[in-house]
Amino acid sequence: MSAPTIGAPPGMLKSHSTLVRFPTSVGILLGISLCVHLAALTYAVVGEGLTAATSFVLGQFTLSLGLLRLYNGAWVLQDIRMPMVVLLFLYGCTLPAISLMRESEWTGLTEAAVLFGTAYVGFNLVQWWYKQQWQDVPVESFDSIRPSFANAALVLIAFIAVIGYAWVRGTRAFLTLDRTQMSWLYTQAWVVAMMMMNGFAMYLFAGWPRLSKNARRFVVVTLIAFVILHIGLGNRRDFIAMALFLVGMIASRRHATIGIRTIILAMLTFVVMMSLGVARQLRAKPWMAYSTNRLLLVAEQNEFVMPIRTVMYYATADKPLKYGLTYITAPTVFIPRRLWPEKPIGLSLQFNRDQFGDAIVPGYAYTPVTEAFINFSFVGPFVVMSLVSLATVLLVKHARRRPMLYFTSFALTLEFNRGSSAGVLYFLVVVGVAYALMRVVSRIEWSPKSLHGMWPPPIAVERVSPG
Repeated sequence: MSAPTIGAPPGMLKSHSTLVRFPTSVGILLGISLCVHLAALTYAVVGEGLTAATSFVLGQFTLSLGLLRLYNGAWVLQDIRMPMVVLLFLYGCTLPAISLMRESEWTGLTEAAVLFGTAYVGFNLVQWWYKQQWQDVPVESFDSIRPSFANAALVLIAFIAVIGYAWVRGTRAFLTLDRTQMSWLYTQAWVVAMMMMNGFAMYLFAGWPRLSKNARRFVVVTLIAFVILHIGLGNRRDFIAMALFLVGMIASRRHATIGIRTIILAMLTFVVMMSLGVARQLRAKPWMAYSTNRLLLVAEQNEFVMPIRTVMYYATADKPLKYGLTYITAPTVFIPRRLWPEKPIGLSLQFNRDQFGDAIVPGYAYTPVTEAFINFSFVGPFVVMSLVSLATVLLVKHARRRPMLYFTSFALTLEFNRGSSAGVLYFLVVVGVAYALMRVVSRIEWSPKSLHGMWPPPIAVERVSPG
């Protein structure tokens, strides 16, 4: 007699060929998670704190992957929870792993790793409770987005304005990887302009199926030029959001699952981005090229090493807790400092002043774990990431009803893991303004007669009367 089918009514029997099998990959991941957690406990007992904390993070990460694979039935990149858990792992485990390879330990690193582990615990508990499955967003969900010639023209005008602003601010060398130029270029106007450009691009990506081939070429050339501009300035951050938005949408439309090609492409992208970071560092500090351990040099000069140091500092510093004040006051980020000269400075700048005094040391992005800790101490990461996990559940559940909100949030997974709540809120609002502007502009159906063949009039929306 065969075993009953999983989820079948009591007494119903199925043949062995129709049984729902527990995924092998999930079993392997859960087994690894259990073993690594036991290793973490053993290391903690014998006093190997950093090794125990790193094992704790690794065990929770593999548990996250196993739960997502179990609930989705496949490896799904377009599920916002997948990049969330991967990025949280990279930011929380890269420096501890390097420290273990170096056989050295920085002050506060063990505590920081433990905090990342407890953040994972909160995230995983919520996912285990709700067991929300991902469903791909159909193209029809974006029927209301119908970009016109005016939308593409707006993107081109905005890009030209960006170039003009950089020139006025004194930028003359655009393709040199010289990031020192950002010291005078990175003003509030520049930040808002970059967010608007990302919002414009996301709107066009959402309406992509309604663009002609020539129209798509027009958009692609403009956006590639925008990306080249930032790479030439040694900057990666200001085009990542639009790239992630595009990746999420393409994966969802193609009902893609993570396979060998996806992994290879992701690794190549990672290598290219890390190489850009290393090249940028070598241009600023040429003597680093003579390092005796070049492999370790490459490992240390990447995006995922520096932000955890903010957690390391506050985990060992005697600072009063904020008790949620940074979250409550996040909307004040929209008040211009000219109107409120006493407005508190950003958390990243505050960290620089706390640790280095008047010396401003660039490169230290923030993390949600740091912000949670300075508000609620050691319970903060667990509580805050539990709420974040709940938010991802709701986003996944309503992705088909709110596709732009979902994919915009998907695009912000990197920004979320290396920023503060105020920064994420600021980005969401500015991108929302960009969407609204593009929607208004899309109503302009005029285009030059010479371009009518390139950009046909928008397709009329079919209206169905109720009942």
